[in-house]
Amino acid sequence: MENEREFTQVIRFRPVEWALLVYLVFTGLLNIVYFKTLGATWVHLGARITIFSGLMLLIILQIRFNSRFIDFLRSFYPLATLGYLYGETDFYNNIWHNYLDAWFEKTDFFIFGFQPSIRFSEVFHWTWFQELMSLSYMSYFLMIFGVLWAIYRFNGEYFNRSIFIVLQSFFFYYLIFIVLPVQGPQFWFPAPLNGLPEGGVFHKLLRFIQSVGERPTGAFPSSHVGISVILCYLSYQYARPLFRWMLGILVLLSCSAVYIKAHYFIDIVGGLLTAPLMILFTTSLLSLFSERSREWVRTLHPAGILLFPRRNRTRSERTIL
Repeated sequence: MENEREFTQVIRFRPVEWALLVYLVFTGLLNIVYFKTLGATWVHLGARITIFSGLMLLIILQIRFNSRFIDFLRSFYPLATLGYLYGETDFYNNIWHNYLDAWFEKTDFFIFGFQPSIRFSEVFHWTWFQELMSLSYMSYFLMIFGVLWAIYRFNGEYFNRSIFIVLQSFFFYYLIFIVLPVQGPQFWFPAPLNGLPEGGVFHKLLRFIQSVGERPTGAFPSSHVGISVILCYLSYQYARPLFRWMLGILVLLSCSAVYIKAHYFIDIVGGLLTAPLMILFTTSLLSLFSERSREWVRTLHPAGILLFPRRNRTRSERTIL
């Protein structure tokens, strides 16, 4: 009878998951095509299998338990991979070019007649100012999760749209980092020009974070600035009370990126100019993923396997995620 048939579970990847999968596949192909140049490709291919397995586990758990918390984790999971994938751009960024810092250093000097990333900290050397710059730079991470959480909490219908725009923008920036390898002043200039005077608590915390997660990659354009502009746009659209705060943090963060020698001045300009393009590209891509998302159907037929067979359900009770 109809109500005794096993109903089909249908898995539809969300746009944010498609963005992650496409990026993993594309960079995975770089591992395969340039394996002689890169070396250690199996480590990175294994990381892709691990990330994909984690994604599928969350999807299966969401189907099984239909939990709002797991649903939230599923949406945020791709963001949790960004730290690893950012560091990985250092693995790929010399496939086609050596570092291009010499050009960016000369551009800054042409504009100012000196190196702003060096002079800034020499002139404004006070401990309190250094602490302000360090805190401003670290606030970037709180901005990302703060804005997205506010949208999820108070304007939830736009949450998946917002998180896709942020994630896909990151991936676009990562691809630029791979094609245009720029280390930034902190790696390019020799000591002591690439250092800062000893500071307070926030300075030491920032240095610890950089020692763990920073790599000689990702200077141009500044994704810190670009993503912050995008977060300002999203806060204006969907979390208006945060907008003024985001603008203030954006100004301080832009200054701090040069002050702590993470970026050249021209990197900041690049971040400001590319952010509107990222918004345009990601919103267009969102429509494409939303309209053409492919469904993975698990049934008893040769096309796949049944994830969770259930009895006494009708076909109208199919679960679509």
